Amino acid sequence: RLNMKKILIVDDDARVRETTRFAFEGDFHVLEASSKEEALEVYDKENPEIVLLDIELKGLLQGWEILIEIRKRGRGAVVLMVTGLEGERDNALTKEADGFFVKPCGPLPIREFLIRKGLLH
Repeated sequence: RLNMKKILIVDDDARVRETTRFAFEGDFHVLEASSKEEALEVYDKENPEIVLLDIELKGLLQGWEILIEIRKRGRGAVVLMVTGLEGERDNALTKEADGFFVKPCGPLPIREFLIRKGLLH
């Protein structure tokens, strides 16, 4: 378990974090954050390989700011936008997100994406 990849779930909804944690905790060391500040603090401290990132946090589109900050750090994390804002898909691609999933999507499409990318077996 020491060599488990880390996955950071960033969502302001505790229920979403809990169900996502449950879906991935057998395969990853799961980290959580509910705000932009907490997300960047955890990212800097833990250096996760994968980030599941909601766009809208506490009514603000802070997910984009988090994505920009993660990319500035240049560590190559796979960042997947997981959001209820379907209209933001084009933004996700231009802002260099690795994937875009519309809530409620459940863990299966995300797991399939990670398998295809070789991040989950």
